[in-house]
Amino acid sequence: PAEKLDPGNVSLLLKIARQYRHQAGEVTTVEEKVRLSEIGQNYALRSVGLAPKDSDAHLSLAISNAKMIPLLGAKEKLEASRNVKTSVDQALALNPRNDLAWYVLGCWYERMAEISSLKRAAAELLYGKIPEGSSEEAEACFQKAIKLNPNRLSFSIELGLTYAHLGKNEEARTNLER
Repeated sequence: PAEKLDPGNVSLLLKIARQYRHQAGEVTTVEEKVRLSEIGQNYALRSVGLAPKDSDAHLSLAISNAKMIPLLGAKEKLEASRNVKTSVDQALALNPRNDLAWYVLGCWYERMAEISSLKRAAAELLYGKIPEGSSEEAEACFQKAIKLNPNRLSFSIELGLTYAHLGKNEEARTNLER
């Protein structure tokens, strides 16, 4: 009902997109997850269309694409992954102090780093170049996010997991215990 009263309210559209993403995480069937995720993604797209210079609108689109990745086929996963990177880069270009955007970018780098060389080679034969990412890039992003907002514990958790991948066990333990 609020959307009907103010269909151009970007802040409201972003909240609606977020709620659909959360609902998608709570349902059990893949079909319903996809349906709700697509609705949320459409709200994020509308937000970007209405406010192309709004960092949070681009971030919402990045998150919407990221949440869709597990639900997609291989080719669509690659496209969604590229869209995550494009949207989060745009969010950071508009607001380099967007801590959540640094976190999302760090997660993106870490997920790209986790792709084995065998999977990467096979996928590149079928779908073209796979975006590169490294745990070191993820580490730098998580550190920036923490510097901007030291109270968001999920940042320290992801940094701790990244340190574990890098074999930096003491740093991993410190961040995970936090």
